[in-house]
Amino acid sequence: MEDKTNTAMAVFHQICQINEIDPQAIQQQVLANSTGQLQNDKQAENLIRTALDSRAKALMQSINLPGAGGEYVIDSDPAAPSFQIKEDFIRSKYNEVDAKKLIDVLGQVKLPVQG
Repeated sequence: MEDKTNTAMAVFHQICQINEIDPQAIQQQVLANSTGQLQNDKQAENLIRTALDSRAKALMQSINLPGAGGEYVIDSDPAAPSFQIKEDFIRSKYNEVDAKKLIDVLGQVKLPVQG
């Protein structure tokens, strides 16, 4: 079980590193929002989800689009984390120019290479 937790935390740190996110800031954010102790594997999933969500929101704000919610889906499974841009949803919610900008900027959210 400890190996699984160590691997999950390594994935979290890789996500932070490649997305230029401060892991301590994410950990503090998760602690501030948590209502109790999470199991180690759930804590790692929460850290991964929060890191990817934080990066996506920062990128959206960089182009002055706060987002309506639902522009992307995050799977925080440490074994295979994913970040999926919901292009059809974005195109239905935003004008053509903003949709293209938003899809492009969300494409900058990076995941670690699994090897």
